[in-house]
Formats: sequence, structure tokens, C-alpha cells
Amino acid sequence: MFGLVDRVYARCKNRLVESVLPPFVAGSGAAVWYCFLPEFVVKNRRLLGSYLPAAECHVFPVAAQFHMRADPVESLRRLDKTFFQAVDGLVSDRPVHVMGISLGCPLVTRFAARVNLQELVLVVPGDRLGPCAWESALTGQWVRGSVSKEVYTHALQVYDPVEYVVGLPSVPTNIFLGGYDLFIPAARGDILASRLQEHNPLTTVKKWWFADHATTLFLAAAVFKKSKDKSS
Repeated sequence: MFGLVDRVYARCKNRLVESVLPPFVAGSGAAVWYCFLPEFVVKNRRLLGSYLPAAECHVFPVAAQFHMRADPVESLRRLDKTFFQAVDGLVSDRPVHVMGISLGCPLVTRFAARVNLQELVLVVPGDRLGPCAWESALTGQWVRGSVSKEVYTHALQVYDPVEYVVGLPSVPTNIFLGGYDLFIPAARGDILASRLQEHNPLTTVKKWWFADHATTLFLAAAVFKKSKDKSS
């Protein structure tokens, strides 16, 4: 809360890694979901169970410590690898629901622009990947310094969620934000949410003003769990 959890996490989890969990399919049902989720969520069975709908869920783990590097070209290569794993397995014209959490949001918005979109869920997103990574209390520790902020931003612009807003259809869109987010600066989440609301009347925004990035992940999970419990 108020940024405290984010600050502690950033201090403890700032070591880069050279691997990320592989994609997997969970659940079954008529609806199909493609979910780009932080490895932290995937490894936490309670969190994962709260977020995943009762459906056929294709899950693609992401990790800032793996995907985001000081060299933006290397960052792009790692992001593209995960992105095209999802694209290559997609059945053409199949109705798809999508969910992105944290770093999964840049991937899922690009993905959403390619599919027969039915629903979009974004948890702690930002407007542009490069500036978000540069300004983040977590990734900013290692992405700054190799190149300028402008060069870093330009290199990763294909993963700027705000660039896909106009092209997305008007489908139910749910956004969850934290007012004290230090990992994806709160103001950048507000920009994306405002743009989506301008172009899509079916956009709903839930914001916890006191919550940082990590706290918002748990609060949003509780919302999803409550919704699932009601429908069961």
C-alpha cells in the first residue's frame, strides 16, 4: 500500500534471470482465453486460480527480470518470442477473450489487435512500454543507461498499448489500476484508461487510489474470485 510493497519487492527481486516458465493450457470450456500473466501470478496457485476464468485458458508467463533488458533490441527479441508463441497457436477467426497483467499488457494489446476479440482485461497496464520500463521502480534499475530514453522507447513502440486503442473493437473492457503503482507509473495507466474510455463505451475502470502495483494484483484477483463464486 502507498508504494511500500513495491519498494520492498523492487529491492528483493532485482536480479535478472535467463529463463521463464513455458506456455501452457489450463481448464476447458466453450470460451477461449489467451492470458499473458506475470510468472509471480502463475507460480501462486491461489492467485492463478482467482484470475483464470472457467474456460480454455492459454497462459503465457512473462517476467520483467527476463524480458526487459538494458539493450532494447534484446528486450524486443524476448518479447517477440513470447508474442509469436501465442500467435502461432491461434486458430484463425476463433472468438477470443484476452487478459494481460502487468508486463503482459503490452503483449496482450498487440495480440488483441490481431484476433476476433470478445473481451479485454488489463490489470495494472501502462500507455507505452519503453517509458514505463524506464520510469519503473523495478525495471528502471537495469534498463537505464545503455541508451537514451527516447531510443529505448522507439525500439519498443510495437508494444505500446496506446497505439492499438483506435483499432480495437468496442467489446467489454475491464481495467484495474493502483493509484500508488511504482512499477508501471500510475499516471501512465491513467492515460491508457482514458484513451480506451474515449474510444470504447464498454470500458470499465476500477482504481484503488491507495494501492501500489503488487497490492492491486491481489485486489483485482479478489474481484475475479468474487465474480466466479457468484456465477458458480
